[in-house]
Amino acid sequence: MKERKFTKDKEWLRRKYWEEELNIRQIAELFGMGKNAVIYWFKKYDIPLRSNSESKIGEKNQNWNGGINYKDGYVEVYQSKGKYKKRANIVMEKHLGRELTSEEFVHHINGIKDDDRIKNLRLFGSNGEHISLHMKGRKYKRNCLSLKLSTWGEVKV
Repeated sequence: MKERKFTKDKEWLRRKYWEEELNIRQIAELFGMGKNAVIYWFKKYDIPLRSNSESKIGEKNQNWNGGINYKDGYVEVYQSKGKYKKRANIVMEKHLGRELTSEEFVHHINGIKDDDRIKNLRLFGSNGEHISLHMKGRKYKRNCLSLKLSTWGEVKV
């Protein structure tokens, strides 16, 4: 929803950006315009932009989408300092009441990577155990140096 036109109010625009710490995208959404239009007014009013180090991390990033990221079909949640964690791992940690070890691996039982309900998650003590589950009943060459599972479960050599 458009809030009001800022094109005649340099101080209001500066305050939104520097004091309230809204990013360019958030300001653009307030007015129903693109990021480039907002940047145009920043340049016109000679309002300095935050440095890359100030603006690229977390909520200050102009591409911030609430801390949710989608990577390889998995849902990741922003933690801090630009780091994300798979939502399935967070759900499992909450269920167990502790953090996962670096050897533990969370598996989606139904194969749907963004179905992070606890009843759809299974914890493995190692990634090797997890891969063994996927390899059961599959034929593959034992002398291969690397085997990769596709998203459909077929073995690629």
